[in-house]
Amino acid sequence: MKQIVKNYSFNVSACTVTFTDFAGISLDRLLLVTNVTANVVVYQFNDPALGASVTGNILTLAYDTTSMHGSDRLQIIYDCATGDPIYDISASGSNIQGNVAAGSNDSGNPVKVGGIYQSSAPSLANGQRGDLQLDGQGRLMVTTAPLAAGTDSVNVQGSFNELTGLTAGSLNADLVPSTDVAAYRSFSLQTTGTWSGTLSFQASDDNSNWTNLGCVVKDSSQTFLTAGNFTSNGAFSGPLLHRYFRVRMTVYTSGAVSGIFELYTSPVTAPMQLVSPNAAIGVGVPTTAFYMATADGGGVLRGLGNAAQGDIASGATLLGSVSYLFDTAQTNIYQRKRNVSVFKTITATSSAGTTIWQPGTGKKFRLMRYAIQVTGDVAIGSGGDVDVVLKDNTTGLAAAFSFYAPSTAATATGNGATSGWIDLGNGILSSAADNPLVVGLSTTLTSGKIRVVVCGTEE
Repeated sequence: MKQIVKNYSFNVSACTVTFTDFAGISLDRLLLVTNVTANVVVYQFNDPALGASVTGNILTLAYDTTSMHGSDRLQIIYDCATGDPIYDISASGSNIQGNVAAGSNDSGNPVKVGGIYQSSAPSLANGQRGDLQLDGQGRLMVTTAPLAAGTDSVNVQGSFNELTGLTAGSLNADLVPSTDVAAYRSFSLQTTGTWSGTLSFQASDDNSNWTNLGCVVKDSSQTFLTAGNFTSNGAFSGPLLHRYFRVRMTVYTSGAVSGIFELYTSPVTAPMQLVSPNAAIGVGVPTTAFYMATADGGGVLRGLGNAAQGDIASGATLLGSVSYLFDTAQTNIYQRKRNVSVFKTITATSSAGTTIWQPGTGKKFRLMRYAIQVTGDVAIGSGGDVDVVLKDNTTGLAAAFSFYAPSTAATATGNGATSGWIDLGNGILSSAADNPLVVGLSTTLTSGKIRVVVCGTEE
Protein backbone atom coordinates (compact mmCIF):
# COMPACT_ATOMS: atom_id res chain seq x y z
CA MET A 1 0.00 0.00 0.00
CA LYS A 2 1.49 3.31 -1.13
CA GLN A 3 1.41 6.06 1.46
CA ILE A 4 3.19 9.22 2.56
CA VAL A 5 5.60 8.67 5.44
CA LYS A 6 4.82 11.21 8.15
CA ASN A 7 7.61 10.81 10.68
CA TYR A 8 11.24 11.25 9.66
CA SER A 9 14.38 13.27 10.42
CA PHE A 10 16.27 15.18 7.68
CA ASN A 11 20.06 15.62 8.14
CA VAL A 12 21.08 18.04 5.36
CA SER A 13 24.83 17.96 6.14
CA ALA A 14 24.92 14.13 5.94
CA CYS A 15 22.41 14.02 3.06
CA THR A 16 20.33 11.43 4.98
CA VAL A 17 16.66 10.83 5.81
CA THR A 18 15.84 8.59 8.80
CA PHE A 19 12.47 6.77 8.78
CA THR A 20 11.82 7.01 12.55
CA ASP A 21 8.73 4.73 12.63
CA PHE A 22 10.42 1.91 10.70
CA ALA A 23 12.84 -0.74 11.90
CA GLY A 24 14.16 -0.97 8.34
CA ILE A 25 13.22 0.09 4.79
CA SER A 26 13.69 -1.37 1.30
CA LEU A 27 15.00 0.82 -1.52
CA ASP A 28 12.90 -1.08 -4.08
CA ARG A 29 9.70 0.14 -2.35
CA LEU A 30 10.74 3.83 -2.12
CA LEU A 31 9.18 5.79 -4.98
CA LEU A 32 9.82 9.49 -4.47
CA VAL A 33 11.31 12.00 -2.02
CA THR A 34 10.58 15.68 -2.66
CA ASN A 35 11.69 18.74 -0.70
CA VAL A 36 8.34 20.53 -0.92
CA THR A 37 9.75 23.60 0.83
CA ALA A 38 12.39 24.09 -1.89
CA ASN A 39 10.22 22.38 -4.56
CA VAL A 40 13.09 20.05 -5.46
CA VAL A 41 13.02 16.29 -6.07
CA VAL A 42 15.92 14.72 -4.13
CA TYR A 43 15.13 11.03 -4.90
CA GLN A 44 13.26 9.36 -7.74
CA PHE A 45 13.23 5.60 -8.20
CA ASN A 46 13.68 5.70 -12.01
CA ASP A 47 16.28 8.49 -12.27
CA PRO A 48 19.91 7.33 -11.89
CA ALA A 49 20.97 10.89 -11.05
CA LEU A 50 18.56 10.96 -8.12
CA GLY A 51 19.45 7.62 -6.55
CA ALA A 52 20.20 6.62 -2.95
CA SER A 53 21.40 3.81 -0.70
CA VAL A 54 19.80 2.23 2.42
CA THR A 55 21.21 1.10 5.77
CA GLY A 56 18.51 -0.11 8.19
CA ASN A 57 15.99 2.70 8.34
CA ILE A 58 18.40 5.41 7.08
CA LEU A 59 18.24 6.61 3.45
CA THR A 60 21.50 8.22 2.14
CA LEU A 61 20.75 10.47 -0.88
CA ALA A 62 22.99 10.91 -3.92
CA TYR A 63 21.63 14.45 -4.15
CA ASP A 64 23.69 17.12 -2.32
CA THR A 65 21.39 18.62 0.33
CA THR A 66 23.97 20.72 2.16
CA SER A 67 22.45 23.96 0.83
CA MET A 68 19.01 23.01 2.20
CA HIS A 69 17.66 23.42 5.72
CA GLY A 70 16.91 20.60 8.16
CA SER A 71 13.47 22.12 8.82
CA ASP A 72 12.47 21.79 5.15
CA ARG A 73 9.41 19.59 4.70
CA LEU A 74 9.78 16.38 2.71
CA GLN A 75 7.13 14.38 0.85
CA ILE A 76 8.15 10.73 1.03
CA ILE A 77 6.12 8.21 -0.99
CA TYR A 78 6.76 4.64 0.12
CA ASP A 79 5.10 1.33 -0.78
CA CYS A 80 4.46 -0.20 2.69
CA ALA A 81 4.35 -3.95 3.34
CA THR A 82 2.71 -6.01 6.11
CA GLY A 83 4.06 -4.94 9.49
CA ASP A 84 5.05 -1.43 8.40
CA PRO A 85 3.49 1.63 10.07
CA ILE A 86 0.19 2.80 8.60
CA TYR A 87 -0.77 6.48 8.39
CA ASP A 88 -3.97 8.41 7.67
CA ILE A 89 -6.45 5.74 8.84
CA SER A 90 -9.26 6.90 11.13
CA ALA A 91 -10.00 5.25 14.43
CA SER A 92 -13.05 3.54 12.92
CA GLY A 93 -11.36 2.56 9.66
CA SER A 94 -9.51 -0.57 8.58
CA ASN A 95 -7.59 -1.86 5.59
CA ILE A 96 -10.31 -4.35 4.71
CA GLN A 97 -13.91 -3.40 5.19
CA GLY A 98 -17.32 -3.89 3.72
CA ASN A 99 -19.17 -1.36 1.62
CA VAL A 100 -22.14 -1.03 3.99
CA ALA A 101 -22.05 0.11 7.61
CA ALA A 102 -23.39 -2.06 10.44
CA GLY A 103 -27.13 -1.60 10.94
CA SER A 104 -27.71 -0.79 7.24
CA ASN A 105 -29.37 -2.94 4.58
CA ASP A 106 -26.90 -5.35 2.98
CA SER A 107 -25.95 -4.72 -0.63
CA GLY A 108 -23.17 -5.54 -3.03
CA ASN A 109 -20.53 -7.94 -1.84
CA PRO A 110 -19.42 -6.96 1.68
CA VAL A 111 -16.78 -9.03 3.45
CA LYS A 112 -18.44 -11.85 5.38
CA VAL A 113 -17.04 -14.28 7.96
CA GLY A 114 -17.44 -17.90 6.92
CA GLY A 115 -16.75 -21.29 8.41
CA ILE A 116 -16.08 -24.88 7.46
CA TYR A 117 -17.96 -28.12 8.05
CA GLN A 118 -16.00 -31.22 9.05
CA SER A 119 -17.45 -34.57 10.04
CA SER A 120 -14.51 -35.05 12.40
CA ALA A 121 -13.21 -32.45 14.83
CA PRO A 122 -9.87 -30.83 13.93
CA SER A 123 -6.80 -31.49 16.06
CA LEU A 124 -4.70 -28.33 16.43
CA ALA A 125 -1.18 -27.89 17.75
CA ASN A 126 0.26 -24.87 19.53
CA GLY A 127 0.39 -21.78 17.29
CA GLN A 128 -1.77 -23.22 14.50
CA ARG A 129 -4.68 -21.25 13.07
CA GLY A 130 -8.11 -22.85 12.98
CA ASP A 131 -11.35 -22.38 11.03
CA LEU A 132 -14.76 -21.53 12.40
CA GLN A 133 -16.54 -24.89 12.70
CA LEU A 134 -20.03 -25.38 11.28
CA ASP A 135 -22.54 -28.19 11.66
CA GLY A 136 -24.19 -29.94 8.73
CA GLN A 137 -26.75 -27.12 8.42
CA GLY A 138 -24.13 -24.37 8.38
CA ARG A 139 -24.65 -23.26 12.01
CA LEU A 140 -21.67 -22.10 14.02
CA MET A 141 -20.55 -24.61 16.64
CA VAL A 142 -18.86 -23.74 19.91
CA THR A 143 -17.28 -27.19 20.02
CA THR A 144 -17.57 -30.20 17.75
CA ALA A 145 -16.56 -32.86 20.27
CA PRO A 146 -16.62 -33.60 24.00
CA LEU A 147 -14.01 -31.75 26.01
CA ALA A 148 -10.59 -33.42 25.97
CA ALA A 149 -9.24 -33.34 29.51
CA GLY A 150 -5.66 -32.13 29.78
CA THR A 151 -5.55 -30.52 26.29
CA ASP A 152 -8.58 -28.24 26.02
CA SER A 153 -9.39 -25.31 28.28
CA VAL A 154 -12.48 -25.90 30.40
CA ASN A 155 -15.32 -23.49 29.72
CA VAL A 156 -18.91 -23.80 30.83
CA GLN A 157 -20.71 -25.69 28.07
CA GLY A 158 -24.35 -25.41 29.02
CA SER A 159 -25.19 -26.88 32.40
CA PHE A 160 -22.82 -29.87 32.17
CA ASN A 161 -19.99 -31.49 30.25
CA GLU A 162 -19.21 -35.16 29.67
CA LEU A 163 -15.98 -37.15 29.33
CA THR A 164 -16.43 -40.58 27.77
CA GLY A 165 -14.16 -43.44 26.76
CA LEU A 166 -12.30 -43.32 30.07
CA THR A 167 -10.27 -46.36 31.11
CA ALA A 168 -7.50 -47.34 33.53
CA GLY A 169 -5.71 -50.69 33.81
CA SER A 170 -2.34 -50.15 35.49
CA LEU A 171 -0.82 -48.70 38.63
CA ASN A 172 -1.06 -44.88 38.76
CA ALA A 173 -3.13 -44.82 35.56
CA ASP A 174 -5.75 -42.05 35.58
CA LEU A 175 -9.33 -43.10 34.91
CA VAL A 176 -10.19 -39.37 34.89
CA PRO A 177 -7.07 -37.45 33.83
CA SER A 178 -6.11 -34.20 35.55
CA THR A 179 -8.84 -31.76 34.55
CA ASP A 180 -9.32 -28.05 35.22
CA VAL A 181 -12.80 -28.02 36.82
CA ALA A 182 -12.85 -24.38 38.00
CA ALA A 183 -16.02 -23.69 35.97
CA TYR A 184 -17.98 -26.53 37.59
CA ARG A 185 -19.40 -27.20 41.05
CA SER A 186 -20.14 -30.93 41.16
CA PHE A 187 -19.45 -34.21 39.35
CA SER A 188 -20.71 -37.75 38.87
CA LEU A 189 -18.79 -40.87 37.80
CA GLN A 190 -20.10 -44.26 36.77
CA THR A 191 -17.64 -47.16 36.52
CA THR A 192 -17.90 -50.55 34.82
CA GLY A 193 -15.57 -53.40 33.92
CA THR A 194 -13.81 -56.25 35.69
CA TRP A 195 -10.87 -55.09 37.74
CA SER A 196 -9.16 -55.46 41.08
CA GLY A 197 -7.46 -52.55 42.81
CA THR A 198 -8.14 -49.20 44.46
CA LEU A 199 -9.22 -46.00 42.71
CA SER A 200 -8.86 -42.65 44.50
CA PHE A 201 -10.73 -39.39 43.98
CA GLN A 202 -8.06 -36.66 44.19
CA ALA A 203 -8.02 -32.84 44.12
CA SER A 204 -5.35 -30.16 43.73
CA ASP A 205 -5.06 -26.38 43.38
CA ASP A 206 -1.65 -26.35 41.67
CA ASN A 207 -2.00 -29.47 39.45
CA SER A 208 1.06 -30.86 41.20
CA ASN A 209 0.29 -31.69 44.84
CA TRP A 210 -2.72 -34.00 45.19
CA THR A 211 -4.86 -35.08 48.13
CA ASN A 212 -7.77 -37.51 48.37
CA LEU A 213 -11.27 -36.03 48.21
CA GLY A 214 -13.23 -37.50 51.14
CA CYS A 215 -16.70 -36.04 50.45
CA VAL A 216 -17.76 -38.42 47.67
CA VAL A 217 -21.00 -40.40 47.97
CA LYS A 218 -21.47 -43.88 46.47
CA ASP A 219 -24.70 -45.28 44.98
CA SER A 220 -28.18 -44.98 46.43
CA SER A 221 -26.87 -46.28 49.75
CA GLN A 222 -25.48 -42.77 50.21
CA THR A 223 -22.27 -44.12 51.72
CA PHE A 224 -19.59 -41.48 52.20
CA LEU A 225 -16.12 -42.41 50.96
CA THR A 226 -14.46 -40.54 53.81
CA ALA A 227 -10.99 -41.62 52.64
CA GLY A 228 -11.78 -40.90 48.98
CA ASN A 229 -11.09 -44.51 47.85
CA PHE A 230 -13.23 -47.25 46.27
CA THR A 231 -12.56 -50.85 45.21
CA SER A 232 -15.73 -51.80 43.32
CA ASN A 233 -17.94 -50.40 40.57
CA GLY A 234 -20.70 -47.94 41.32
CA ALA A 235 -22.18 -44.51 40.66
CA PHE A 236 -20.40 -41.74 42.56
CA SER A 237 -21.09 -38.03 43.06
CA GLY A 238 -19.70 -35.14 45.06
CA PRO A 239 -18.78 -31.45 45.16
CA LEU A 240 -15.82 -29.92 43.35
CA LEU A 241 -13.89 -27.96 45.97
CA HIS A 242 -10.59 -27.37 44.13
CA ARG A 243 -9.41 -26.29 40.69
CA TYR A 244 -8.05 -29.62 39.44
CA PHE A 245 -9.59 -33.10 39.71
CA ARG A 246 -8.55 -36.63 38.80
CA VAL A 247 -9.38 -40.28 39.58
CA ARG A 248 -6.22 -42.41 39.86
CA MET A 249 -5.55 -46.16 40.20
CA THR A 250 -3.49 -46.01 43.41
CA VAL A 251 -3.46 -49.79 43.98
CA TYR A 252 -3.56 -52.21 41.04
CA THR A 253 -3.93 -55.99 40.87
CA SER A 254 -5.62 -56.89 37.58
CA GLY A 255 -8.18 -55.99 34.91
CA ALA A 256 -9.31 -52.61 33.58
CA VAL A 257 -12.00 -50.19 34.72
CA SER A 258 -14.04 -47.98 32.39
CA GLY A 259 -15.99 -44.87 33.25
CA ILE A 260 -18.22 -41.98 32.20
CA PHE A 261 -17.50 -38.67 33.93
CA GLU A 262 -19.99 -35.77 34.12
CA LEU A 263 -19.30 -32.19 35.22
CA TYR A 264 -22.14 -29.92 36.41
CA THR A 265 -22.33 -26.17 36.93
CA SER A 266 -24.84 -26.62 39.76
CA PRO A 267 -23.68 -27.74 43.23
CA VAL A 268 -24.56 -31.15 44.62
CA THR A 269 -26.46 -31.45 47.89
CA ALA A 270 -24.75 -33.87 50.26
CA PRO A 271 -27.25 -36.39 51.67
CA MET A 272 -27.83 -36.92 55.35
CA GLN A 273 -26.65 -40.26 56.71
CA LEU A 274 -29.62 -41.87 58.44
CA VAL A 275 -29.73 -44.28 61.36
CA SER A 276 -31.87 -47.39 61.34
CA PRO A 277 -35.59 -46.52 61.15
CA ASN A 278 -36.25 -49.43 63.54
CA ALA A 279 -34.56 -47.69 66.48
CA ALA A 280 -37.44 -47.11 68.90
CA ILE A 281 -37.65 -44.22 71.36
CA GLY A 282 -36.11 -45.12 74.69
CA VAL A 283 -33.60 -47.65 73.36
CA GLY A 284 -29.84 -47.21 73.17
CA VAL A 285 -28.44 -44.84 70.54
CA PRO A 286 -27.34 -46.72 67.38
CA THR A 287 -23.59 -46.69 66.76
CA THR A 288 -24.19 -45.13 63.31
CA ALA A 289 -26.02 -42.09 64.68
CA PHE A 290 -24.68 -38.57 64.15
CA TYR A 291 -24.82 -36.04 66.97
CA MET A 292 -25.52 -32.34 66.76
CA ALA A 293 -23.01 -30.42 68.84
CA THR A 294 -20.97 -27.25 69.15
CA ALA A 295 -17.87 -26.15 71.05
CA ASP A 296 -18.13 -24.02 74.18
CA GLY A 297 -15.79 -21.16 75.06
CA GLY A 298 -13.25 -23.58 76.49
CA GLY A 299 -13.15 -25.72 73.35
CA VAL A 300 -15.26 -28.52 74.89
CA LEU A 301 -17.89 -30.11 72.63
CA ARG A 302 -21.46 -29.64 73.89
CA GLY A 303 -24.62 -31.04 72.35
CA LEU A 304 -27.69 -33.21 72.82
CA GLY A 305 -27.38 -34.57 76.33
CA ASN A 306 -28.55 -33.93 79.85
CA ALA A 307 -30.57 -30.74 80.24
CA ALA A 308 -29.32 -30.44 83.80
CA GLN A 309 -25.83 -29.91 82.39
CA GLY A 310 -26.94 -27.10 80.14
CA ASP A 311 -27.58 -29.08 76.94
CA ILE A 312 -30.80 -29.05 74.98
CA ALA A 313 -32.25 -32.53 75.49
CA SER A 314 -33.72 -33.82 78.72
CA GLY A 315 -33.89 -37.39 79.92
CA ALA A 316 -37.53 -37.39 78.87
CA THR A 317 -36.36 -36.86 75.23
CA LEU A 318 -37.81 -33.36 75.19
CA LEU A 319 -35.96 -30.56 73.44
CA GLY A 320 -35.60 -27.33 75.35
CA SER A 321 -33.52 -24.19 75.35
CA VAL A 322 -30.95 -22.97 77.83
CA SER A 323 -29.86 -19.34 78.17
CA TYR A 324 -26.20 -18.43 78.59
CA LEU A 325 -24.62 -15.28 80.00
CA PHE A 326 -21.34 -13.68 78.97
CA ASP A 327 -18.74 -13.88 81.74
CA THR A 328 -15.27 -12.48 81.06
CA ALA A 329 -14.00 -13.57 84.48
CA GLN A 330 -14.32 -17.27 83.67
CA THR A 331 -12.20 -19.52 81.45
CA ASN A 332 -15.37 -20.40 79.57
CA ILE A 333 -16.62 -16.98 78.68
CA TYR A 334 -20.27 -18.12 78.66
CA GLN A 335 -22.14 -19.30 81.76
CA ARG A 336 -25.49 -21.01 81.80
CA LYS A 337 -28.14 -18.72 83.20
CA ARG A 338 -29.63 -20.03 86.47
CA ASN A 339 -33.15 -19.71 87.85
CA VAL A 340 -33.71 -19.38 91.59
CA SER A 341 -34.92 -22.65 93.10
CA VAL A 342 -33.79 -22.56 96.78
CA PHE A 343 -35.02 -20.06 99.44
CA LYS A 344 -33.64 -19.80 103.00
CA THR A 345 -34.25 -17.46 105.96
CA ILE A 346 -32.93 -17.16 109.52
CA THR A 347 -32.55 -14.67 112.38
CA ALA A 348 -29.12 -13.94 113.85
CA THR A 349 -27.89 -12.20 117.03
CA SER A 350 -24.45 -13.70 117.70
CA SER A 351 -21.04 -12.79 116.30
CA ALA A 352 -20.17 -16.47 116.42
CA GLY A 353 -21.94 -16.95 113.09
CA THR A 354 -25.21 -18.63 112.16
CA THR A 355 -25.65 -21.14 109.34
CA ILE A 356 -28.45 -20.14 106.99
CA TRP A 357 -27.92 -22.62 104.13
CA GLN A 358 -26.37 -26.08 104.29
CA PRO A 359 -26.43 -27.57 100.76
CA GLY A 360 -27.03 -31.25 100.14
CA THR A 361 -24.14 -33.70 100.33
CA GLY A 362 -21.66 -33.12 97.51
CA LYS A 363 -23.43 -29.93 96.43
CA LYS A 364 -22.42 -26.28 96.29
CA PHE A 365 -24.68 -23.34 97.02
CA ARG A 366 -24.99 -20.53 94.47
CA LEU A 367 -26.09 -17.29 96.21
CA MET A 368 -28.09 -15.19 93.73
CA ARG A 369 -30.09 -12.75 95.90
CA TYR A 370 -30.27 -11.72 99.53
CA ALA A 371 -32.08 -9.26 101.85
CA ILE A 372 -31.14 -8.15 105.41
CA GLN A 373 -33.58 -6.52 107.85
CA VAL A 374 -32.73 -5.05 111.27
CA THR A 375 -35.45 -4.68 113.93
CA GLY A 376 -36.08 -1.25 115.50
CA ASP A 377 -35.11 -2.34 119.03
CA VAL A 378 -31.60 -3.51 118.17
CA ALA A 379 -28.78 -2.57 120.56
CA ILE A 380 -25.14 -3.56 121.34
CA GLY A 381 -22.95 -3.25 124.48
CA SER A 382 -21.59 0.12 123.37
CA GLY A 383 -23.07 2.04 120.49
CA GLY A 384 -21.42 1.66 117.08
CA ASP A 385 -21.56 0.15 113.60
CA VAL A 386 -22.51 -3.46 113.06
CA ASP A 387 -21.39 -5.34 109.92
CA VAL A 388 -23.49 -8.24 108.62
CA VAL A 389 -21.41 -10.42 106.25
CA LEU A 390 -22.52 -13.57 104.37
CA LYS A 391 -19.70 -16.12 104.35
CA ASP A 392 -18.69 -19.16 102.28
CA ASN A 393 -18.04 -21.25 105.41
CA THR A 394 -15.50 -18.89 107.04
CA THR A 395 -14.63 -16.72 104.01
CA GLY A 396 -16.55 -13.48 103.61
CA LEU A 397 -18.39 -12.91 100.34
CA ALA A 398 -19.17 -9.70 98.50
CA ALA A 399 -22.59 -9.79 100.19
CA ALA A 400 -22.87 -7.59 103.31
CA PHE A 401 -24.85 -4.86 105.07
CA SER A 402 -23.80 -2.31 107.73
CA PHE A 403 -25.94 -0.30 110.15
CA TYR A 404 -25.61 1.73 113.39
CA ALA A 405 -26.86 0.25 116.69
CA PRO A 406 -27.20 2.27 119.91
CA SER A 407 -26.10 1.00 123.34
CA THR A 408 -29.67 1.15 124.64
CA ALA A 409 -32.62 -0.39 122.85
CA ALA A 410 -35.22 2.08 121.65
CA THR A 411 -38.39 2.12 123.72
CA ALA A 412 -40.53 3.39 120.87
CA THR A 413 -41.39 1.12 117.97
CA GLY A 414 -39.37 1.97 114.87
CA ASN A 415 -39.01 0.61 111.37
CA GLY A 416 -35.39 -0.47 111.85
CA ALA A 417 -33.08 -0.78 108.80
CA THR A 418 -33.24 -2.91 105.66
CA SER A 419 -30.94 -3.60 102.72
CA GLY A 420 -33.79 -4.41 100.36
CA TRP A 421 -33.29 -7.19 97.83
CA ILE A 422 -29.70 -7.35 96.53
CA ASP A 423 -29.49 -9.08 93.13
CA LEU A 424 -26.18 -10.86 92.36
CA GLY A 425 -27.09 -11.77 88.77
CA ASN A 426 -25.97 -15.29 87.95
CA GLY A 427 -24.81 -15.61 91.54
CA ILE A 428 -21.74 -16.48 93.60
CA LEU A 429 -20.83 -20.19 93.69
CA SER A 430 -19.30 -21.58 96.87
CA SER A 431 -15.67 -22.55 96.63
CA ALA A 432 -16.15 -26.18 97.69
CA ALA A 433 -18.89 -28.76 97.94
CA ASP A 434 -20.63 -29.08 101.33
CA ASN A 435 -19.59 -25.55 102.42
CA PRO A 436 -22.40 -23.84 104.39
CA LEU A 437 -23.56 -20.27 103.82
CA VAL A 438 -23.06 -18.47 107.18
CA VAL A 439 -24.39 -15.15 108.53
CA GLY A 440 -21.57 -13.42 110.46
CA LEU A 441 -22.04 -10.36 112.75
CA SER A 442 -19.15 -8.11 113.74
CA THR A 443 -20.71 -7.65 117.24
CA THR A 444 -23.18 -9.69 119.31
CA LEU A 445 -26.53 -7.96 119.78
CA THR A 446 -27.81 -7.23 123.30
CA SER A 447 -31.28 -6.48 122.01
CA GLY A 448 -33.29 -7.02 118.85
CA LYS A 449 -32.36 -9.30 115.95
CA ILE A 450 -31.34 -9.44 112.30
CA ARG A 451 -33.48 -11.23 109.69
CA VAL A 452 -31.59 -12.62 106.64
CA VAL A 453 -33.32 -14.04 103.52
CA VAL A 454 -31.26 -15.72 100.74
CA CYS A 455 -32.08 -17.57 97.56
CA GLY A 456 -30.25 -19.32 94.71
CA THR A 457 -29.51 -22.82 93.46
CA GLU A 458 -27.63 -25.95 94.47
CA GLU A 459 -25.37 -27.64 91.92
